[in-house]
Amino acid sequence: MWNLNEIIDQLKPLEILKPQTQTFNNICIDSRTIEKDDIFLAFKGEFKDGHDFIDEAFKRQCGLCICEKTINKPYLKVNDSKKALKNLASFNKLRNKAKVIAIVGSVGKTSTKELLKSYFSAANINIFYTQSNENNWIGVCKTLLRASCSTQFGIVEVGTNHKGEIADIASFLKPDFVIFTEIGTSHLGNFDSIEAIFKEKTSIVNFLTDKKNVVYNKDNALLKSRFSKNHISYSNNDTDADVYIIDCKKNEQINILTVKVFNQIIKFSSPFWLNISNILSILAFVGSQKLLDADYFQKALNSINLPSYRMQLEKLNSTNFILDCYNASFESIKFAINELNTKKGKKLAILGDVLELGSHSESLHKEIGEYIAGFDIDTIAYGKDAKYIALAKNKALFFENKEELSKTLKATYENYDWILIKGSRGLKMEEIFNNLKKEVT
Repeated sequence: MWNLNEIIDQLKPLEILKPQTQTFNNICIDSRTIEKDDIFLAFKGEFKDGHDFIDEAFKRQCGLCICEKTINKPYLKVNDSKKALKNLASFNKLRNKAKVIAIVGSVGKTSTKELLKSYFSAANINIFYTQSNENNWIGVCKTLLRASCSTQFGIVEVGTNHKGEIADIASFLKPDFVIFTEIGTSHLGNFDSIEAIFKEKTSIVNFLTDKKNVVYNKDNALLKSRFSKNHISYSNNDTDADVYIIDCKKNEQINILTVKVFNQIIKFSSPFWLNISNILSILAFVGSQKLLDADYFQKALNSINLPSYRMQLEKLNSTNFILDCYNASFESIKFAINELNTKKGKKLAILGDVLELGSHSESLHKEIGEYIAGFDIDTIAYGKDAKYIALAKNKALFFENKEELSKTLKATYENYDWILIKGSRGLKMEEIFNNLKKEVT
């Protein structure tokens, strides 16, 4: 619930036409989602200008509009609507006193968020969280606006694809904790180097309320160089970390792990498709906050669901498919290849382009090809720069045309027990499987 006077106090608008009501339900930036007595905040976006939809918002019975122009309906005129949105989002977090956990990294943000969300649900702790992949500044604002007096924590994914974006988000997010996953090559084409990506992502620490509240992956050399024993660490094998693996047994469907979490040892099973490092990061956070309960954690692992096309299992006749088509980076492809390698029988990897690598594209695609060359996995490369994967992997096939690839796959897929399909979102690699399914079922 929003009070008109507190909004005016926060925004100090240039002009005011007060409505009859003094309280409002939600703040919305999409006129299509407006309900009675909501506030419509209009700003000019990359593709559309919210000011063009003010009339529609009032037709849907919004109670107030925050905008940058004078209108003849109840409104607050501000100089900068985007700044107003950030201001109100930050204010909502502060007034509801929820603790915000920011999740930052090149890969693994969504998996980590979903597991922590699942854990809080198992432990009956009320939260708000990033929905879908809304991790830019607009998405973070929408997430903060979901905070309420009943929410104890907020889980917020923070993403970037250009310099300065993390600091801009952190300036109004003001997180209480940061969990770092993996720092790698995602969006490398928009940065000078991995070191520049590292500097961008770790800039969020400057805005932490307590600089010690950092959970970091000690197996990542850059993160290890930046943080110390004053912070909270997790590792696959470093026994000096706060959280580390004592034993790990893997089969085709699950991993059975024994992990030391500070002074507690717990044993649990997890689905094979969930990155073990992401699991450890959650154990490090809940352990550091003395929230860890082994039964709740197993329950969280049993009930976690990832969005579509993230290590999604499908089956056609006797062939198993792993669809990991939501996004791709050098690091996530290595993880997927490693998981495919644990499967029994004959295996095929269909690997598409990794986008947004800029001048680094050729070298990193070659590196992917060299990596998969170390495994007994047949390979099909698809896209433009994926040809460099094929050049580095002996006997790999290469297609620029999805239809031609699909014809080859239709004729050969039953020769394989497991097939991985992975590539960047822009390639829509799931269409390869979906078209095959239509033809053979």
